[in-house]
Amino acid sequence: MFESEDTSTHDQRPIPPPILFGLATTIGWIFDRKALRRSRPPQGATTAVAAGVRVAGGALGAWTIITMKRSGQSPDPKKAKTSLIKTGPFKYTRNPIYVSAALSSISTSLRFGSPTGIILVLFTWIFVDRTTVKSEEEYLRHRFHNEYDAYCDTTPRWLGVKSFR
Repeated sequence: MFESEDTSTHDQRPIPPPILFGLATTIGWIFDRKALRRSRPPQGATTAVAAGVRVAGGALGAWTIITMKRSGQSPDPKKAKTSLIKTGPFKYTRNPIYVSAALSSISTSLRFGSPTGIILVLFTWIFVDRTTVKSEEEYLRHRFHNEYDAYCDTTPRWLGVKSFR
């Protein structure tokens, strides 16, 4: 399943999770607009909340990329990981890129008044958790052994949500 220690990678996904989150948002918006005939985006407080969630998601994504590059790692999931990153956003969640993508998708659904989009993003999050994240964790456990297990013991898979191994 895994190649040599120097070049192993886990990425065999047909569609990367950030794209899946974007598709969930788009499909939800189209459904709400066509089937439910919702064409007016919300105003006021919902727009402000959407903007706040967008800023949080974007900031988390930028912080993650900066942290990875400073650690000498590529954000490209096809590139083998040479070390575990346990600083920056990785101190708070093992999956900051996916959290960022989910937040950005939720903010877009909020901004366009798409409850179906929000629901589909949540289902996408569950799907990513059960498929992609599981595969990535197997790769990291194989690559870093006890160091990765110790990291899992101290850092939640998602923000503040203690995971099951």
